[in-house]
Amino acid sequence: MGGIRVAGNEVAGLSVAALLRARVGDSHPGYVFEDREWTWDEVVRESAVRASLLDELLACRVGPRHVGVMLENVPEFLFLAAGAALVGATIVGVNPTRRGAELAHDIAHTDCQFVFTDTAQVSLVPDSVETIVVDSPDYAALLVAHDAAKLPADDP
Repeated sequence: MGGIRVAGNEVAGLSVAALLRARVGDSHPGYVFEDREWTWDEVVRESAVRASLLDELLACRVGPRHVGVMLENVPEFLFLAAGAALVGATIVGVNPTRRGAELAHDIAHTDCQFVFTDTAQVSLVPDSVETIVVDSPDYAALLVAHDAAKLPADDP
């Protein structure tokens, strides 16, 4: 019985982190969004940057490594999800159709340490919730600070 293959190797049962590590150096298309294309190697590199950032942000937190993401289907969502897989964090998709107390409850109930969002949706997030705005200069600076991040060698 054949399984999913990466470069001719069986990958059934491997973690997402292991699957990503298997794509290092792969110049084949890995992700296409609108008019932009990333190779698998670029996807892994972007994910490693987010993994390093997430690991730093979560290191000083008490509680589960849960991170809310309230974004449309954009590249940053993928890079955050893959980065989370690399460092053992859990991405919680936050529903932008919820508002006020219901949204605050959803975020608290899922133990999100903070929520990644964008300028179009940040006003929906209750003030009591720490947010990271992915299309802000501050976020761009955070990514630059982690640009030299190494890909975690092992599964979290």
